[in-house]
Amino acid sequence: MEKILIIIPSVKGGAEKVSILAAKTLRNYQVFLFVLKASAAEINGLGLNSITVLYKTDTKSGMLALIKFIFKNKFYITFASNINYNGILSLLRKIKVLRTQKFIVRESTEIFKRFKGLKLLRYKLIYKFLYCSIDKVICQTDSMQFSILTNTNIPQSKTKVVLNPMEIVHFELLESKHKINKKIYVTAGRFIPEKGHINLIKAFAQLGLENSELHIYGDGPLKNIYLLEIDKLNMQNIIFVKNFSSNLNSIFSNAYCCIVSSIQEGFPNILLEMMNFNGNVISTICAGNIDKIPNLLTCKANSITGLEKVLKNAHESLPNEIEINKITFQEYLKKHDPNTFVKHVFEEN
Repeated sequence: MEKILIIIPSVKGGAEKVSILAAKTLRNYQVFLFVLKASAAEINGLGLNSITVLYKTDTKSGMLALIKFIFKNKFYITFASNINYNGILSLLRKIKVLRTQKFIVRESTEIFKRFKGLKLLRYKLIYKFLYCSIDKVICQTDSMQFSILTNTNIPQSKTKVVLNPMEIVHFELLESKHKINKKIYVTAGRFIPEKGHINLIKAFAQLGLENSELHIYGDGPLKNIYLLEIDKLNMQNIIFVKNFSSNLNSIFSNAYCCIVSSIQEGFPNILLEMMNFNGNVISTICAGNIDKIPNLLTCKANSITGLEKVLKNAHESLPNEIEINKITFQEYLKKHDPNTFVKHVFEEN
């Protein structure tokens, strides 16, 4: 049986979820998922019983273990989705440490829009000098592919646009949704500037929506900044910063409205998760193709006034409109079938 190696830096994040879903979906292969940094509890929580999961509890040990592992094995396909590790693995393939028939990478964000200065320069050097032994570069959107072709020396023949996969799951609503009168607005993601949470906090505070709360789930370096902003706006009893949750499906399903407030993304896979569980969904146009999603409430990225407008629209959404949106979203999500993703990425040339 041919071996496929999928490498992720951790189990958190949209790119990592895509890789994990691909690993779960692949059939008729011996699949190895290598996680550079994770806890035993995080690995057990993935429920990946049909594939081999290898992991370490810190990145340095993970990289050393990965090099030892790939040195002892040959693979049919190797797949990664982080530009830093894409570059390292490409170099390892060039010097014959990584022996793989195909090396496929997926771009996790629009590098040339998101980064500036020395960090962007570093990524440009990775593209120029380390992407040379990669067979295929998967882009999430047409705009991402255009950015890669415009700013790097990667030929178009090596790039391919494939929509992010989404595992459609039906989730029962909790009784609490029917008993609590408050309208709970929910967002989730890393507490970093790119997620636009400060804009959302300001927009929500300025609107003063009646009988409503905003819950922000996640973790990251800006947590204290969020709390200070909430205190400054005197919204401690209305806007709540909550810890990362592995049970977002239930949270999205039982929210009144779900929100993506990002400033820049490759494509926010969490938006697809929200659409799977809720019919009242807001997103900034932070990536290509978002403005083409039917019945999605959208606004310009990095705009507080834009968020205010769509938050008000969501607040006024009628129950029958939300139910119609759910049906529309489920139809749209069929385009993101995991089997289609696996076919286009792993099985087609």
